[in-house]
Amino acid sequence: MDKQRKLDRTDCRILEILQRDGRISNVELATLVNLSASACLQRVRKLEARGLITGYHARINLNEIHPTVSVLALVTLHHDKENFSGFEEIVQQIPDIVECLKVSGEFDYQLRFECRDMERYHDLSETLLNKAKGITNLSSHIILHETKNDQGRGFERLPG
Repeated sequence: MDKQRKLDRTDCRILEILQRDGRISNVELATLVNLSASACLQRVRKLEARGLITGYHARINLNEIHPTVSVLALVTLHHDKENFSGFEEIVQQIPDIVECLKVSGEFDYQLRFECRDMERYHDLSETLLNKAKGITNLSSHIILHETKNDQGRGFERLPG
């Protein structure tokens, strides 16, 4: 199947609804998009097969389980291909790093840490500095308050 095939209105509506509520039943979804349940399920399966739907997730409020410290770390590397691949491999091994973005501009990466406390973050940042070759700067920013988090959202804002 051609992955670049345009989405029709119904596919777009399905994606929009699932993005807001991934737990909606297929019958409810089918009703909202004016399809039979079986036709709707076929469309959802095709969207999954094309890689347009990559998963269904629950957002967990970690602070309700245990207080956490959220840290954004901006990392600059000495520009050498091996430094970048080695850095990314090390990042994959640290479960407290919940997001790693390669970015343009003054820094090369933005990391988001979710740690049980500052001591844990300190230990992990030291580990990162010691294991990853070529880090020339690590700038840490403690997240004091999250005003908005629409991760996983955005489809409805795309032109279409």
